[in-house]
Amino acid sequence: MPYKPKIGEEICRRIITSRIGLSRVLEEMRGEKEWSDTPSLPTIYRWIEDYPEFAEKSARARLLSAESYVDEALHEAYTVRTAKTVVKRTRGDSTEIEERVTDNVERSKLIAQILLRRAGQLNPKKYGERILNEHSGPGGNPMVVAQVSAADLTDDELAAIIRADDYEDNSQAKD
Repeated sequence: MPYKPKIGEEICRRIITSRIGLSRVLEEMRGEKEWSDTPSLPTIYRWIEDYPEFAEKSARARLLSAESYVDEALHEAYTVRTAKTVVKRTRGDSTEIEERVTDNVERSKLIAQILLRRAGQLNPKKYGERILNEHSGPGGNPMVVAQVSAADLTDDELAAIIRADDYEDNSQAKD
């Protein structure tokens, strides 16, 4: 199926505003009369490969969709979700039933974390976890870097360096 800009625009609009995933967006669109000719997921992937304009728009839509995930996470954090808890206690011949209505904080927390994690996947520069790599020497001390001339090394030291270099080349070739 050739690229249809009108369908492409609608797909991108829905990616930005929904949190249901591309395959469900396409399924939803096919269920609507106006969009019944919406293509399959493999066709959309082909459009992304073959039409740079659509690839750019869909990538931008995914970045922008992260904003809706963050907005929803904030909404979830401030929404009270009550849960009814029933506690049954038996003492001898008597049974005491206590009902409590509480805020379901753990569920709200889980939903907010999932939404924020997804936002980080969609827009890692803005919402992704920051990873810091530090290099240090033995015992956490600063690394010592020395400039050495090959002329200053023994034949055994040079051979060890060559073997290590060959080992690295071979291990990278396997990856």
